[in-house]
Amino acid sequence: MRASKKYLTDTSVHQALLLDDLTETKDPDHAVRLLLNEILKGLSEKGWPQAQLQTGPRIVSAEENYGLLGYDPAEVTLGSEHTRWVDEHSLLRTQTTSQIPVALQRAAQVRQPGQTILLAAPGITFRRDSRDRWHCAEPHQMDIWVLGDPELATHEHLLRLVGDILKSAVPDKRWVYSDSPHHYTEGGIEVNVLNDGAPVEVLECGRIARSLLERLNIDPLHHGGLALGMGLDRLTMLRKGIPDIRLLRDQNMRVQAQMYDLNPWTAVSR
Repeated sequence: MRASKKYLTDTSVHQALLLDDLTETKDPDHAVRLLLNEILKGLSEKGWPQAQLQTGPRIVSAEENYGLLGYDPAEVTLGSEHTRWVDEHSLLRTQTTSQIPVALQRAAQVRQPGQTILLAAPGITFRRDSRDRWHCAEPHQMDIWVLGDPELATHEHLLRLVGDILKSAVPDKRWVYSDSPHHYTEGGIEVNVLNDGAPVEVLECGRIARSLLERLNIDPLHHGGLALGMGLDRLTMLRKGIPDIRLLRDQNMRVQAQMYDLNPWTAVSR
């Protein structure tokens, strides 16, 4: 049985397409963009390949967002309580991972033995999450996928990738991880940053699943790697000490003035 769908109105779709994507280059850049730049620069400095940036439309097909990544059409995630459907076959992307399958296929076609390719897909996504200090309905994410020889797909390499990202994003914070299965990874984990001792989920990752490679007609005997998706809003909050995710888009001038750097947040009285 397939999950039930209710479609967005034209007005709702139009509003979603007009909403600022804080990961895009602006004048000046938003703190979310500044942080993702620091993460990618840090990875390069630590010996990872130069990132190949992936961009794509906000409206994607169900196949791109779910099918190719191994989701079952009957899963509750595909229902209208979680997904903003535009029509029977398309939706507002719920994850930047929707940009990865085609990019992964292209990378596999050109990658030579011994070569490693790093794909980075940042952007706004659309959920139906309740809104509170850590959650919003339009979170910003960035997927980092590293494709190389099959030997790259190890737990040790995965933890190195996580550590290198968090050293750049939140250098003064400790982090912990726990097992967390995903549709398109093996050995999946969830990573939480400790904020004043309290865990805050910031990313999930794992080894690229053999089943995904086979689904994309990529030979798992010649290719393998790492898959990671992070929440840029939360990492920006943790970096600057911002107490509420809604402040990232707050229209108060004194709040906005603090959103163009990565300096510590100063409380604003209303």
